[in-house]
Amino acid sequence: MREAAFTLTSASALITVVAAAMLSVLGAIELSAALTVCLGIFAAWGVTASRVRANAYAAAGNETSALFENVRWQHSYKIGLVSGAFSGNAIVTLAAACTSALSLSYAAWPHLRVPWAYLRRTWRHWAPGLTLAASAFLISWVDSYAIAWTSGTEAVGRYQAVMRPLLGVTFLYLPLIAIVQASLSVSDTARANRARKALLLITGVSLAVAVPILIGFGTTIWPSYEFATPVVLCCALSVFFGALSAAFGIELVVRGAVAQCASANVVGAIVIASMATALIPVLGLLGAAIASLSGWVITSLPQIYWVWRFRNAERRAG
Repeated sequence: MREAAFTLTSASALITVVAAAMLSVLGAIELSAALTVCLGIFAAWGVTASRVRANAYAAAGNETSALFENVRWQHSYKIGLVSGAFSGNAIVTLAAACTSALSLSYAAWPHLRVPWAYLRRTWRHWAPGLTLAASAFLISWVDSYAIAWTSGTEAVGRYQAVMRPLLGVTFLYLPLIAIVQASLSVSDTARANRARKALLLITGVSLAVAVPILIGFGTTIWPSYEFATPVVLCCALSVFFGALSAAFGIELVVRGAVAQCASANVVGAIVIASMATALIPVLGLLGAAIASLSGWVITSLPQIYWVWRFRNAERRAG
């Protein structure tokens, strides 16, 4: 199943690269834009094998290897991004990210023949996961899309200037998600609980440090952007509830309750989209931040409830 997923991802990446190249040749998009797209796709594809490998280790209960591979795929491309950023050129930066991703991540080459017969037989297994991935992407970006629709791309940049530094905490807690997953895969709920508590503690402390820095020094560091206290606070709480959703959502995935996890994401995305559309014209970026916070609260609480319900049923049965 994982090999098939890697093959599909690779085939999709190849198709997108070819499409970008053809559009550039036909004059539909500029060469620089096509090159940027291609390099970004190659950088993302470069860490896919490590991501699949990390998932396999976590499913087998191998926490150490899962943690190593998670750190590997999450940070390998960032070395290139950071070093390339000094050039001030997007293409150079993405080329450096692509190089570091391909050289530092686990190397694997896919079979380019897509196993369609196998996918047809196993669609009940991979379709829920694909739905979950799509819903996770939707809820993560719907606030930015709503801002772009109502206020333009410049407003998106101002919003992301607040949100992106706070979202940096995800790179601290995502390795712990692997430990939670690996522990649950071998039915070690006590260890999973400890990892989840550590995850939430790290997230909370990191945000508590980041918030006053952004409020007090954000404009000094980034003079072109504003860091209003209510916006920063709402965004920080949104990030915390996002971590809460990830911490409990992974248990639903391990338990096979992918539909519940995905449905919570979809409902949260709908809440964010509707609230953002209504509030942004009135409150500006604060409206987007309030919408994001509301959506993540509504997403995480049902996931926590379903985990509690599963565990309560296990206690009664045991």
